[in-house]
Amino acid sequence: MWIRRDIIAIIESPLNWYGGKGSNSQRKVLNSILDKIEKSQKRVMVDVFGGSGIVALNCIQEIIVYNDKFEGLYHFFKVLRDRSTNEDLIRRLQLTPYCQQEYIYCRNEWKNQTDPVEKARCFYVATLQSYNALGSMNAKKTWRRSKNPNDCRRGMSQNVSAWLNKIDEVIPDIIEKLRTFQITNDDALDCIDYWDSSDTVFYVDPPYVMNTRGSKNMYEIEYSDTEHSNLINKLIHVKGSAIVSGYDSQLYEPLLQMPWEKEIISSVTKMAGAKRIKINKGEEIIWYKF
Repeated sequence: MWIRRDIIAIIESPLNWYGGKGSNSQRKVLNSILDKIEKSQKRVMVDVFGGSGIVALNCIQEIIVYNDKFEGLYHFFKVLRDRSTNEDLIRRLQLTPYCQQEYIYCRNEWKNQTDPVEKARCFYVATLQSYNALGSMNAKKTWRRSKNPNDCRRGMSQNVSAWLNKIDEVIPDIIEKLRTFQITNDDALDCIDYWDSSDTVFYVDPPYVMNTRGSKNMYEIEYSDTEHSNLINKLIHVKGSAIVSGYDSQLYEPLLQMPWEKEIISSVTKMAGAKRIKINKGEEIIWYKF
């Protein structure tokens, strides 16, 4: 059954993520992706580059697979879905202040933690309290702060308000949904090989092609032009349906052949920096085949 995405609420992700589809500026893109996943009428949905999980969280398939090769994402969602660890994680996050020194510690030390709950907590702090949600991937990223009273929410800094809302409201609301997921940590091509069937729809949102973006080395696991080409060649031959999102690139020209179709969506991306917010107006492309 096709659901009108313009009249239902989107389930929010607990994570902000670089290049993700969870922001208000990306809502048109997200709605189009979700509509296509539903129109595919497949019973298995595989989010190959899971990221924030915003797409998987809003899918209704009987089998939902969240996959991401980045250890931090995989580990965080694994701890969050597990009843033996998620209550402890939420409790520790509720006790964590929005604090520069805590952020620096978590940014530098999350990979070294041996306690799985503490590792997930540190990863979350490093991500949510950093500019552009890049702290867990880039040790040079600074703590996100605001001194503008006009940016306050609920009687406090918008950064603190957003932090508390994620912990107190968003995370508890998605745990039951997460418990229905199968969470994997596979290479993208291996993931596609394993789950491919005539009853599968893949959502594929790889790192943006290097020459389509201004900032380089933003992801923990970058993707070379060769890797993009290998990914496209794999997708051309899948038995099921596939939906791919990204910026336009010559590397993706093979997806212009039938039965693939292409949709162009105008998008606005806000990139926050220590001194200013840069607004980029561009076009997000969705390639798809049912």
